Amino acid sequence: MYCATEMVAPTLNVFPSSSLRLRLELPSLLHSKLKQARFPFPSFSLQNPTFRPVICRASESPTVPPKKRSSNNRNPKNNSKKNSKSNSVTVDSNSISNSSLPPPLPTSLPKPPTGFVVDERGKVLSASRDRLATLVDPANNLPLECVVRREFKSSQGDDCMLLCPADMPIQILKNTSEGWLDVSDEELESILPSAAYALAKIRLYLVHSGYCYTARGGFCYSEEDIFDFHTGKKFFAYSKGDSLPTEGVEIAHFSLEQAHYMIYTPSDPLLFVAVKDQNGVLQIADDELLEDPAITSAIDEETEFNALVEEEAALLDSLLETKPLILTLSVHQLGILRLKIDEDPSLSPPKKRFEVPDVVVSEFPSTKLWLPRVSSEKNGAYSSVYLSDGHSAVLRHDPFELFVRDDSSGDRVISLNSHGLFDFEQLKHKSEDDNWEEQFRSHTDRRPYGPQSVSFDVSFYGADYVYGIPERAASLALKPTRGPNVDESEPYRLFNLDVFEYIHDSPFGLYGSIPFMVSHGKTRGSSGFFWLNAAEMQIDVLAPGWDAESGIVLPSHRIDTFWMSEAGVVDAFFFIGPNPKDVLMQYTAVTGTPAMPQLFSIAYHQCRWNYRDEEDVEHVDSKFDELDIPYDVLWLDIEHTDGKRYFTWDRALFPHPEEMQRKLASKGRHMVTIVDPHIKRDDNFHLHKEASQKGYYVKDASGNDFDGWCWPGSSSYPDTLNPEIMSWWADKSAYQNYEGSTPSLYIWNDMNEPSVFNGPEVTMPRDVIHYGGVEHRELHNAYGYYFHMATANGLLKRGEGNDRPFVLSRALFAGSQRYGAVWTGDNTADWDHLRVSIPMVLTLGLTGMPFSGGYCPSQDVLMLVDILGILNLNYWFAGIS
Repeated sequence: MYCATEMVAPTLNVFPSSSLRLRLELPSLLHSKLKQARFPFPSFSLQNPTFRPVICRASESPTVPPKKRSSNNRNPKNNSKKNSKSNSVTVDSNSISNSSLPPPLPTSLPKPPTGFVVDERGKVLSASRDRLATLVDPANNLPLECVVRREFKSSQGDDCMLLCPADMPIQILKNTSEGWLDVSDEELESILPSAAYALAKIRLYLVHSGYCYTARGGFCYSEEDIFDFHTGKKFFAYSKGDSLPTEGVEIAHFSLEQAHYMIYTPSDPLLFVAVKDQNGVLQIADDELLEDPAITSAIDEETEFNALVEEEAALLDSLLETKPLILTLSVHQLGILRLKIDEDPSLSPPKKRFEVPDVVVSEFPSTKLWLPRVSSEKNGAYSSVYLSDGHSAVLRHDPFELFVRDDSSGDRVISLNSHGLFDFEQLKHKSEDDNWEEQFRSHTDRRPYGPQSVSFDVSFYGADYVYGIPERAASLALKPTRGPNVDESEPYRLFNLDVFEYIHDSPFGLYGSIPFMVSHGKTRGSSGFFWLNAAEMQIDVLAPGWDAESGIVLPSHRIDTFWMSEAGVVDAFFFIGPNPKDVLMQYTAVTGTPAMPQLFSIAYHQCRWNYRDEEDVEHVDSKFDELDIPYDVLWLDIEHTDGKRYFTWDRALFPHPEEMQRKLASKGRHMVTIVDPHIKRDDNFHLHKEASQKGYYVKDASGNDFDGWCWPGSSSYPDTLNPEIMSWWADKSAYQNYEGSTPSLYIWNDMNEPSVFNGPEVTMPRDVIHYGGVEHRELHNAYGYYFHMATANGLLKRGEGNDRPFVLSRALFAGSQRYGAVWTGDNTADWDHLRVSIPMVLTLGLTGMPFSGGYCPSQDVLMLVDILGILNLNYWFAGIS
């Protein structure tokens, strides 16, 4: 595979053919866009498509649509639904040779557009520059410049042409109570100056043309820009009073005299059939002429040619196997290197891949180092950039590899794709022949964009051990999962799940996921790697000799790992250390430092499922005083609510919640109540009613509110990825919204993996849809993080910024340390779980989450004594008996 550049410095070699493009975020760089290899005129057979002839309207021809100016300079959309295999970017595009082309030649090629001459193999021999014609509307004597697509004679011997406007046809619609209506001719003349100004603001020019108004300047749009709307009864003169569902693109809009107008273009271009009169002047053909077989034949030729162009593009994609990717490198303070790899948006992928928002702190982009140059090494085979004192980031172009180098010794520190295991499955348009669905017991995952996994290898040099990637009930140092002398094992899995009484000493994922790994060795020190990706992830630690072809394991002071995610992009951070505290400082420079906890929150918490009523709470509190046992917080589980409706109280059992809290507060104690993300589907429950009416729930694959089963029974889940919904949820902690709450009341977020009792693996289906069309598979591990964030923001807002919030969350992700504490989940409170809790909380601390703890039993006095001996390892403790 070649690694070429999209943005290069003069000293950086540019390879002529590539399947990966590089963007270095450095100043004063030259811009060069690599050209895509294209075949000549297609040379393969085609089934003749059907076509319904139309006149002066958006045709059903698959011709290329008009162009729209866009801020990101996207190429014109390709309407074809391609079914091309999307494989690793390591495919060398040079491997596509003439032998890859389809060998059989069709007996006849589709006729090219007017002005082009091709030979029998489809090679273009000549192209005419004279391909424009002008239509004149006799009603207003205005010209319409058109591109000639076909020239032919009618059955009566008249000279005819098939034309399309050279400019972009537009229609001006008015928003009324009946829908979008076309404006009358009289009104049109009065609003044309305002329409022209609306187009001028986006650098388009309104052309007063014959037969239709057009906009000059051109722009492009993707399929996401096209929308459907239903017009009113008067829409378009040729609709003859019918109400039509219409597909098009809004170009601009404007208001005039309290009326709202839209300037719109159809998603498909207009086609005109014109005939020359006796004076040689082109006129629009009469309706009777449309029935002429010669005209039908010309339209069929145009359709056949355009369909063949689409098939040629699909074939090219299948031969290339993958489209180029965009690679971005940036260097930041503290010796942090950031690598991003994503699909090229100019190649019109089916949708934008999800990039996890609100994890990288807002100030991090400002730490970017703008460097003067990129150095070329080894005759252009490598490029290097300054990273920090004594370190450089080095990019090998072919095959692709990125590594950090210690310049004083020449030794590597950390690398990506040194073993060529990079693979990036690109999103695909689904065709009728594609069957991407997967079954998990009774659940079906539709996978509408096909497989989209990303994987690569990461190597840590000078390392004796690697740590991190919580949450898991396993040893502190990560044991190898593959390779020689490794017992049967599974990869370490990062996939947030509700795992009750989990197995200890297991690589399987638990309630949270932090895809951050730290290495350490006696000789070199420490380094770190963080992959900002919220999809399911599996990580292998490879034993020495895993890649030994001869079976002979040679000494190697290096630990290799293999990372694979179900979806998302590569957004990776390299931390050079060299000490463990330096790695953690570099990581928290990206994801944020832990929130300063309140003093009471790092003491002993008393929690049980469940205290029966206010009398029970008062009794437990008094017994702690009687036995002189200090504690600071008392917790209430789900049974305190009114039928498991959160932000409510069971008024029969807890009739005076404010007074109960004040009694505890008078002793310096606090209360924590549980608030889970599942909202009971009860039309009489104000929270559900409001969320349902506002469309605030996560949607299922069919677009309806997702309905899952949890503690209240039928439940739906707020989509806190949406900033509007996150703000709405935060407001629910306000005193006026959470009746019965006081300043000494704080919140516990449980079940926020999210837990769905009737879902696959007791969680949400992967094809559920979130804000912005994001699939749940893309953000699963961050769902609880956004819920935690919204709750913490609510308490901060409740206290007007003067009271540090305390929110305990069971689910966690990178960045959770900014919003509160976590605990290690529902264990069995026995010796084995006590033993594994120590490496669990230590691992959380190593990955930026020091405010953590767990359940502990108190029935066994000897065990309690041992627990008191390890309190310094756990900031947060809850007694559960």
